[in-house]
Amino acid sequence: MVEMIVRLKDVDGSSGIGVGAGYPSLNNGTCPVLQILLLSQSEVKYRIVDRFGRISFWPADMFDIVDNTIPENWGVSPDGGNGVTIGYERLVRVGFWEDYYDGVPEAVEIVDELLKDPSFPDPDSLR
Repeated sequence: MVEMIVRLKDVDGSSGIGVGAGYPSLNNGTCPVLQILLLSQSEVKYRIVDRFGRISFWPADMFDIVDNTIPENWGVSPDGGNGVTIGYERLVRVGFWEDYYDGVPEAVEIVDELLKDPSFPDPDSLR
């Protein structure tokens, strides 16, 4: 599985890893992207996986793109508002993430399968 990979910009002036609240917890500042949300011409967010396996949304301008490969199994869908979602086909349906965070078993299982896939990059191993 080939992934889009991003690296947190040098927000603290030393290591490329943000310090304190307000930054994702990333090993070497690098992580895989699960989804891209295009909200408007000027607002783009990445849904990423941090080094603890937590999934969260962050403004794209906090990151530099390390690998811009878009996996073959990504799709595009309206996000239910004025935006567009680009990501794994099984994750881009309207309401998927609400189901996931509400603990709906089917949604949780889909994410768990993706993260446990041996070909999915381990955020801890990215450089």
